[in-house]
Amino acid sequence: DAEAWTVLTSISFFREWDLKGAERASRRAVQLQPRNVKARQRYIDILRAQGRRDEARAELDRSIVVQPTAAALRVRRATMLFEDEEYERAFAEARAAASLTNVIPVYPATLRLQGACLEQLGNAREAEKLFRLVLQLQPHDPWAEPGLAHLLARIGRTAEAQSMLEHVRSHRDHGRLNRVAEAVVQTGFGRPEAALIALKQASTER
Repeated sequence: DAEAWTVLTSISFFREWDLKGAERASRRAVQLQPRNVKARQRYIDILRAQGRRDEARAELDRSIVVQPTAAALRVRRATMLFEDEEYERAFAEARAAASLTNVIPVYPATLRLQGACLEQLGNAREAEKLFRLVLQLQPHDPWAEPGLAHLLARIGRTAEAQSMLEHVRSHRDHGRLNRVAEAVVQTGFGRPEAALIALKQASTER
C-alpha cells in the first residue's frame, strides 16, 4: 500500500542513498495515495537532491493544489525560495505555513525558516528571537541550534557562537551525526575550509 511505499522511499533515500530507487518508490506512493503529504514531500526532496529543481517546483505546485492546507508543503516552498535567495518571498511563505499548524516539528520549522530569512534581510534581533523560540519549543532542534550559532558568529558574538559550536559537537557523544550542523556554524565564522572538512566527514558518515 501507499504507506509501505513511503517507508521504502525513506529507506532508499536516507539509508541506502539510492536516489533512483527512492524516486520510483515515492512516485508509486503518490500514485496510490495522491493526498499523502509525506510521500509528496519525499518525492520533492528527491528531485531537489538530484538538482532537478524545475521538476521539484512543478511537483510542489501540484501538491499544494491537492493539499492547500498542508503546512509541510508550504515549508518546502519556503525552503526552496530561501535556497534561491528570494528571502522576502520565503519569509512570507514560512509565515503562511505557520498560520496553518501548531504541530511539532512542522511549526518550529516555519519559525526557523522565518529566522533564517530575517538574518539574510539584516534583522538579526528578530531572527535571534525566532531561533530561541524554536529552541524553547524543541530543545536541540537540529537546525535552529546551528542556525542561531551561525547568526551569533556573523554579528560578532564570537564567544557565544563558539560555545554553541562546542555544544553542537557534544551531541555526537549521544550518537547524533551532525557534521552538516557544524559546517553551518563554521560558515558563520567565515571558515570555509573548516566547513568543507565537516561536510566531507558528513559524506563519509552518511
